Amino acid sequence: MTALRWKEASLRLVRECAAGERTERLRLLGALPAPPDTDALVRFWRRALPARLPRPVVSLVLDAVVPSPPDEPDPEQVLAFARLHALVTDPRLERPGFRPSPPLPEGEYRPAVLYEGLAEAYGLASAQVLAGREPQDGGALDCFVSAYAHARGEPDTPDFRRRLVGLLALDDSPVLPATGSSPPACSPRTSRSSGCCTTTLGGPPDRVYGPAA
Repeated sequence: MTALRWKEASLRLVRECAAGERTERLRLLGALPAPPDTDALVRFWRRALPARLPRPVVSLVLDAVVPSPPDEPDPEQVLAFARLHALVTDPRLERPGFRPSPPLPEGEYRPAVLYEGLAEAYGLASAQVLAGREPQDGGALDCFVSAYAHARGEPDTPDFRRRLVGLLALDDSPVLPATGSSPPACSPRTSRSSGCCTTTLGGPPDRVYGPAA
């Protein structure tokens, strides 16, 4: 029955879209299993995470960033999953120059501390998104910044937040752009699908990350 629901929503997605979008949507849907599984997403994240990250932290991150396909999707959910599947199965990701880069230079942070904090931030942000609330200062945003600060052994200060904007903006691979339209899942520096970085990183730091806690 779930497979039937996905096929029905996929047909609606193609039928109701503009003529100029139909070819691209058919291409996306043609590569998406119905119903989709999360195997490709899990493989993507396991490749992106640091190799020596403790297993409990890996599980924590995967629980936070890998969405479960709904049993009765609407067309927009089908499109979102199709785009997500296309992103994480892009063959260019197998090339060294196209793989997601580490969130911070090796040796300059504690990976387990960072990813534990990011998982918490993603959970807070997901609750905001599901409640239909706009991104705002405090809560998930402070938690996101705090994860980076603690991982680097630094206090969360206005100066750190200004420097963090520059660090986040460094992640700009051809497959996973750091600015412009945000992909649904990517490296920790650009995981805006969870709501932690929904603002463009081009504005003033105090507007992007708010005042330091």
